[in-house]
Amino acid sequence: MTEAGIEPDVVSFSTLLSKAADYESASGVIERMTEAGIEPDVVSFTTLLSKAADYESAFGVIERMTEAGIEPNVVSFTTLLSKAADYESASGVIERMTEAGIEPDVVSFNTLLSKAADYESAFGVIERMTEAGIEPDVVSFTTLLSRRRRTTSRRPG
Repeated sequence: MTEAGIEPDVVSFSTLLSKAADYESASGVIERMTEAGIEPDVVSFTTLLSKAADYESAFGVIERMTEAGIEPNVVSFTTLLSKAADYESASGVIERMTEAGIEPDVVSFNTLLSKAADYESAFGVIERMTEAGIEPDVVSFTTLLSRRRRTTSRRPG
């Protein structure tokens, strides 16, 4: 690219990030980006988040973002939600989102729903959605119903 007289920018580096095979490779792209004097943006960091193998690594990216003065957006937080190992961790992400002034959307709530281990927890998420003015969609109700089946299939008799 530079041989052709084209200087890389945040978009070209973010494209490289999206093509990285794993988190380690993507982290290397972020390092090269900053060494080139190009500051990662919310898209760059969110792409790195998506490459994280686990919640702890993803949470570390959120911390790096905020330390760099980049505020995570709803996509960043929803990506972090998807990395949570359990409902409790995912609920904490929703709380952190709202504390940061980022309102969860239907995708965020559906991701939280997918972490619910039982029907009662899932139903609580549906209630939180409607209280927040978010209309549950077909994914919401399908996930809720799957938790109902999972709960009833564990009952003896």
